[in-house]
Amino acid sequence: MHSPTYPARRLPWLGGPEKASSAAIAAPPPGPGEVRRIALPDTFDGIRFEIGRMIRYIQAAVGDPVVTENVRAICDRHIQGLAWSAQMEGRSLDGVDPAAACAEAIDLWCRRHFCYVNDPPNIEVIQTPRRMIQITRVPPAVLRRILHPFFAAMAMVAPKEAVEAYKPPQVCAGDCDEGGTIFLSHCAACPFAEIRPLLMRFGGHDDTLHHVWSRVGTGAGRFLDSDLTEPDYSLGDFSKFPHYEEVEIPVGGGQPALGLRDLKPVLGLRMAAEEEASAAVSEMPAGVRRLAERIADGRKDAVLVDCARMVGVHYGKMVEHFSALEGQPISAHNNKTLFLEGIDLWSRWLFSAPRPSRGSTEDPREIVAHVMRPWYEALEAEDPASYQMSAQEPPPAYAGNPDEATCVALALNACLDVTPMNLVFGLKDGEPARMWGKVQADGKWYDSDVNEPSFALGDRMEHEDYKEIEVPL
Repeated sequence: MHSPTYPARRLPWLGGPEKASSAAIAAPPPGPGEVRRIALPDTFDGIRFEIGRMIRYIQAAVGDPVVTENVRAICDRHIQGLAWSAQMEGRSLDGVDPAAACAEAIDLWCRRHFCYVNDPPNIEVIQTPRRMIQITRVPPAVLRRILHPFFAAMAMVAPKEAVEAYKPPQVCAGDCDEGGTIFLSHCAACPFAEIRPLLMRFGGHDDTLHHVWSRVGTGAGRFLDSDLTEPDYSLGDFSKFPHYEEVEIPVGGGQPALGLRDLKPVLGLRMAAEEEASAAVSEMPAGVRRLAERIADGRKDAVLVDCARMVGVHYGKMVEHFSALEGQPISAHNNKTLFLEGIDLWSRWLFSAPRPSRGSTEDPREIVAHVMRPWYEALEAEDPASYQMSAQEPPPAYAGNPDEATCVALALNACLDVTPMNLVFGLKDGEPARMWGKVQADGKWYDSDVNEPSFALGDRMEHEDYKEIEVPL
């Protein structure tokens, strides 16, 4: 068994799965349509709980037909490709390590279908492997409907034929723990070779551990790292840290294998950070406090989290595609400027741009839920790829307070950790005349006023004076 070399002073870390969190490992993954919200301490106990859930999800994946069938197809295609190449080159596959070949196949599939994003500030989102696989199978027609504002905008700057031919990639999104979970779950369920042991590897410094990735053994004393968060990495690459820890995931030997249709994420809230943010909000004037609370609550809303990941990632992928065609490629990898621009454009189309609609609503989240409904319906199908979307009515027109629409747009940004963010008040005679958002992305601040259809990201109305108040998250 491989044993890493540790510094002399050990961190108060997991030590082993038995110390991770007995409650986290014993509890089954969330059931169909279930969102679990759990308050977590800002200590290693909170981290232990999170890792306990990841271990449980990986164990449960072994008996989940969605995961097992997906990894079977992944590895079968890869092995057939290796066999074909060997035949064309007149050599045999006798020297190929089946476990290493399957690990490579799984790593390649995950890199094509997994996109890295940050969790919301002080929120831990953990999706099950089954859910992430199902998301990659949502039909393109459903994605095109949700992304309609982007197709309309892109048609104004790119050839019409190229825009019509563009197919949104079928991807899921998450941070490093979700990347590790989806890779290790496939390795655990692989039917062609025993990829063992399965390890979570953690890196950090200064008494912290702040990154996790996967490490697997191939049975011949060889270990392979897989870190899906870096687009330039391949199987075997990992980031260097002053300190490492590893935890082996027990699979088999009586470990329960669940087959639940896990269609919702688990949201974990950092208690100390939440208390600190709540204290800061409580000191605000009543009107501003209400707006800040709307934004803070929005980053915990499972629908808004899903929507933000959809909108941000797919806008980034679209810009990446068309910028490459123009010979000036822009990377979409965790590109928060693109995330902000996509959310700004999408929100403005929903809340202020003239468009066909049936009915109206004063609740901006109701409009978001309306647009996302076919996506959730597809996930509820046994096979999302077989989902046939019926004719959809256009979303209702927004007839509510513009400030509420601004709060939802800012909450969508917070769901992707596009922060910090401020509420900006344009003043007339010393009194607020208009409110909008101001968000920092990749070190630069941008005004975002989604209630003016003629605006673009960065535009704002001129006022006698301005007042900005940071939103505590």
